[in-house]
Formats: sequence, C-alpha cells, structure tokens
Amino acid sequence: MHDVRLTQLNKSYTSGVTIIPSLDLHIPAGSFTVLVGPSGCGKSTLLRMVAGLESVSGGTIHIGERDVTHLEPAERGIAMVFQSYALYPHMTVAENIGFGLTIAKKPKAEIDAAVRKAADVLQLTHLLDRTPKALSGGQRQRVAIGRAIVRNPAVFLFDEPLSNLDASLRGQMRVELADLHRSIGATMIYVTHDQVEAMTMADQIVVLNKGHIEQVGAPMDLYRQPLTPFVAGFLGAPSMNLFQGELARGMGCDTYGVRPEHLEIRLDQGRWPATVHHIEHLGADSVVYADVRDVGSMTVRAEGELDVRVGQTVHLSPRAGFDHRFAGGRRLAT
Repeated sequence: MHDVRLTQLNKSYTSGVTIIPSLDLHIPAGSFTVLVGPSGCGKSTLLRMVAGLESVSGGTIHIGERDVTHLEPAERGIAMVFQSYALYPHMTVAENIGFGLTIAKKPKAEIDAAVRKAADVLQLTHLLDRTPKALSGGQRQRVAIGRAIVRNPAVFLFDEPLSNLDASLRGQMRVELADLHRSIGATMIYVTHDQVEAMTMADQIVVLNKGHIEQVGAPMDLYRQPLTPFVAGFLGAPSMNLFQGELARGMGCDTYGVRPEHLEIRLDQGRWPATVHHIEHLGADSVVYADVRDVGSMTVRAEGELDVRVGQTVHLSPRAGFDHRFAGGRRLAT
C-alpha cells in the first residue's frame, strides 16, 4: 500500500484559466478517498494529474516515497477505471482482464493465475469465456475493474465508474466496490459528483469547489460538522435548508442551516408556521416542502407516512443541538 501526497499542486492553461489553484492533500495508504463536488469543480482534472494524463503547472505528486510528478502514466504504478468500460468486444472476459499482462509479455501461466484470482474476487469466474456483449452493465464494469486489479497497482483511480449504470446497479456496485476495497486493502481514489456515492463508500471525503478544497474528513464528520455553507448544502439528501437575512441574524450568524431530517413537523405548535405546498411519499419516509412566510421554502424529512395535505398549515421546529450556524463563510463554534 502507498499513500499519495499532493503538495502545492496547481493547474492553469495558457489562456489564463486556472482550474486548480495551489492545493495540498494527503491520501493515506489503504484509504478509500472520494473526491466529490459539482461539475467543473476540478475533481476529474485532479485525478488525471495524479494519473499522469494531465500535465502539472506547479507543485509535486508523490506516490509513496517516489516523486511521480513528471513520470509517464505507465511508470507511476497506478491503474485507472473510467466511466467508459473500454472493453474489447472481440475478446473474452478472461482476455480483456489479462490484456495488460499480455501486452507486457508476461508468461501465460502468470496471466492465467492473475485472471483467475481477479475473477474470483469479482465473482466473474463463470463468465470468463463470454464476450462483453453477453454481459450486463454491472458485469462489464467489474471486468474493467478486474483489468486494473491484475496489474497489482500501488493506487487505483476511479473516474465516475458508475455513472452509466441504472440506479439499482449503482447501489449494487457501491457495495461491491466497498467489499473489494476491504478484501484487497489497496489505496483507492474515486471521483464522483454523487454525494450518495461519497457518503456510502469513502473513509475519507475531499469536497472540492472551484478547484479549492472546502473540507476533508470522514463522511459522518462532514455530515455532522460541515465547515462551510457549501459543504453543508452539498452533502446530505435532501439538501440542508440554508437561510440568510433576518432569520440568520436572529440566530446570531450570516447563514443558518438545519437538515430536513432534523426538523420536527407538528400540527399544533412550533417555531415557524408553514404552508405545505408539496409532499413526496417514499414509503419508509416522507419529504414535505412547506413555505414559511418571509423566510422561504423549508424541506422536512420524516419517518413513515405523514397525515398532512397540500395547503395545510403545519409548524416546524429545529431539533435542539442539530442546527448549524455560519459567519464569514465558516462554521461557528456551538
């Protein structure tokens, strides 16, 4: 296992556009680190710089003790899995998984052993003689991952590998990738715009915004203690309710936030009277959108079915100790 250290790393183009301002980041050996943020935040560019697919404008990249800043991708000891499976349609699963070793002219016995081992880990053994057209999307993605595993890299890099899959397959693959990480213990860096993927798979999340790191930490630490309004609003589904103006000033801050699951909804009394304008019944829970006069819309997430209707007046209150206050763009101590 190897750690990855980015020191004063930056990326600019000759046009004067800066994608990554100076950035420092440590990715511990054996960690599953997820780079997450909205489109255009620089996460894929950062991953491609680590991979050697994008040149560096300044700073250094170390994988373990090696400075790989200016090395070719093949010299860095990394393996990358892309959004596109990039499988060879005329090859079998076994041939696709072992292709990199074949190109490297490894002995056939070594290739066969590596392919069998990877296939066993990924539950592909019974599919080794099939071609990609006979596989589901999830199986094809596992083949692409298998091709990376056989190289025995120092670091695995994943660039939004699940975005082409439907919702049910994405959920299944999240579990499989987490299991894979536990079984092989390798350092993995994973890029996604999906905060659910970040929260469910990572042991370290890096939240990026316009090329800057907003916060680094364990998923639940970022959920409970977001350092900035951006992190507060980005992580969590539905998104945190964030307010400025009179409501925030009344709470002694510039920005006041409370998560939908930390709002109590009652019919008789509460801090804010509100009018229900939409309800989503999801079975295990319900999401209520309500308008608070002179404040705006608030989202509430409650367990089970709620006996409320559109147009009804309800009363909302934050659970004690679960609200968030920000001033000057940073979290206030509570």
